[in-house]
Amino acid sequence: MRATDMKTEWKAYYRDLAWRLECPRAKRRELIEETRRAVTNFMEEAPHAEFADAVRFIGTPAELARSYNELLGPEATEKFRRGRRIRRRIVLGFAIVALAAAVIYGAYLRERQHDVNITEEKTIVIYKTEEGENP
Repeated sequence: MRATDMKTEWKAYYRDLAWRLECPRAKRRELIEETRRAVTNFMEEAPHAEFADAVRFIGTPAELARSYNELLGPEATEKFRRGRRIRRRIVLGFAIVALAAAVIYGAYLRERQHDVNITEEKTIVIYKTEEGENP
C-alpha cells in the first residue's frame, strides 16, 4: 500500500475516533495523540504491516472510543453529553429565532406599501441607420 493511501486512511480513522469520543476537546486531542503514538510504535515494530493489520492491533474507531469512554468514566461522559445537548439546544434556539425573524421581516416587506411616484417619463429610441447606430 502506498504511503499516501495509508495516510488518508489514518486521517479518516482519527476523524472517526474523535467524533466518537465523548470528552472535552483537550482530552480528545490527548487521546488521539496517544493513539497516534501506539500506531507509530506498531508500524515501527512491523514495517511491512498494512492499515488493516494496525487496526486489528489497536481496534476499530468504535471499539477504541468505547474503551476510552469507559476509562473516562460515566460521570465525565454524561457531563460532556449534557453540555453538548445544551449547546445544541442553544444553537437550535438561535436558528429558530433567526428563521422567525426572517419570516416576519419578509411578511412585513410584502405587506408594506411601496410609495413610488413617477415624476417624469423619458423614452430613448436607438435605431440603426445606413451609417451605423444613431444615438
